[in-house]
Amino acid sequence: MMLSLKDHLPAWTHPWLNYAGVALQIVLVLLVAWLLRVLARRLIRRFAEHYTLPPEMVMGARRITSFVVYFSALLYILSLLGAKPSVLWTAFTGFAAVGAVAFFAAWSVAARRACWPARVLGGRGLRGPHTWSGRPAPPAPGSEGLSTWASSCCARLLAGP
Repeated sequence: MMLSLKDHLPAWTHPWLNYAGVALQIVLVLLVAWLLRVLARRLIRRFAEHYTLPPEMVMGARRITSFVVYFSALLYILSLLGAKPSVLWTAFTGFAAVGAVAFFAAWSVAARRACWPARVLGGRGLRGPHTWSGRPAPPAPGSEGLSTWASSCCARLLAGP
């Protein structure tokens, strides 16, 4: 006859035994992930020494393997806690989409901020004087025609195409 752990513990601990089992599984998954990471790092180091790989490639390989091992462990732990893979995939793709939109919005704002002084304050970008929208380049800063040019550009913008 097999005795269970419940026979040796007080009654108030019985509801917590399921949680202790899950916690033990999580600790075991983290331990296995850490051991896999250590083993992968040693293999990568030996491979790099044998084939004399550049340090940048070795660092990239270590980071990628660490990410894959720990991300896999995280997904397994979430499945132990009851998360469905479809829910995790939906959350990941949603966050990725929001991150992509935020990146492109920030890129657009940064590009406009970087170009604004060149357009308004003299028309000199990285390549020197330039034109845009078929308009002539504005006069050099400090010259007398800058205010006339700026007012004509504003009048054209207000008038429309």
